[in-house]
Amino acid sequence: MKVDARRSTILIDKQDRGTANYRTAFDACRKLKADVPKMSEFTEALHMGLPGGTNQWNWTAESMYWYNGGYGHPNVRWTNNGTEDWSFNGWGTKASLAAYTTNNRNYRCIWRSKKPALPTCKTGEVMQWQSGKLACVAGAKGTSNGNATAEIIDDWGNAWDVIERQATTYSGAEAKCKSLGGRLPTASELYRGRASSDNTHKALGATTSTNYLWTTTPNYRTDNNEAVRVSDGATNHYNILSATRPFRCIWPAKKSDILHGANCYGPPGSECFQGADGLVMDKYDRPKVTAVGAYHDCRQEGGHVPTTREMTRLMHQALPNGTNRWLYMGEPMYWYNGGYGYSLARWTGAGTVSWDYTNTSNYGAVGYGYNKYNFRCVYTPYAD
Repeated sequence: MKVDARRSTILIDKQDRGTANYRTAFDACRKLKADVPKMSEFTEALHMGLPGGTNQWNWTAESMYWYNGGYGHPNVRWTNNGTEDWSFNGWGTKASLAAYTTNNRNYRCIWRSKKPALPTCKTGEVMQWQSGKLACVAGAKGTSNGNATAEIIDDWGNAWDVIERQATTYSGAEAKCKSLGGRLPTASELYRGRASSDNTHKALGATTSTNYLWTTTPNYRTDNNEAVRVSDGATNHYNILSATRPFRCIWPAKKSDILHGANCYGPPGSECFQGADGLVMDKYDRPKVTAVGAYHDCRQEGGHVPTTREMTRLMHQALPNGTNRWLYMGEPMYWYNGGYGYSLARWTGAGTVSWDYTNTSNYGAVGYGYNKYNFRCVYTPYAD
């Protein structure tokens, strides 16, 4: 299966290769010039419908320790095709656990592509794939062509409905926006237009705009998506098969295919923070969502949820606007007595070289993937 809506293209087996202990699986993939997938790669592939799930545990590459002397690697499983509500947790058929390296588990192999060369674009240009490479093309603001309920252009060039549309099911809202040449927004896109005082940019409504509006961002609960209210950017989740919610359509500006320019969340015209090593990250926190929502929104922007290593590199280069809120990172974590989730990071103001993943300074923590935390997206120009 080809997964290319991500930081770089990967190819992953569509079927399990059989059962083996970890080192045998690792060596089998190595001989094919491949690797055992990382949890983040498995997650992205599952969110894009990775087929052939047999409900059998599969190896992933990260190392893991659990109480009482357990050393090994996380396992994943699913049934049939992957779905966007899959996350690293300890229950159900869309679940994960850790296993000793001597245990026998199913496995798949993954092949990673080389990173593309990044062109130097002028102001107002975006990066898009053309003839197998990234090229600079002219950007353009979004337009509803008169189909919006009184059009407003946000500070990042996206066109929106000014007046929210009547409550309907998710599929009804999705179809309506599509029929008008637009689409439903992500949680991140709606959050940018919140009216609360912590947002210094153009709002899409007022502090009285308290209805939760449909977004395309999934929640960890099956058949649930996040909804965002314009008043303060808060999120709630609703069943996409049965619930009805009001909504607004977006007609997006022309976007880059990777996390670049306005794909980042930051001050208009200076949205991305770029380190000396080429790492790119949002300058602002994105909304509170569950882990699957963070993975989704970053993938839509051509980035990914950062690793601890990537976060540390940027923090040591003065990553700005730390809010002391916990942010999702992409690594799976296990903690005592059945805790399965993800690493978290936080800081205040600009990052410093004293930052590292530790609870001594209260910079690092762990959290369940079903909890809602803020997040930022990152793009790395070097090999995954």
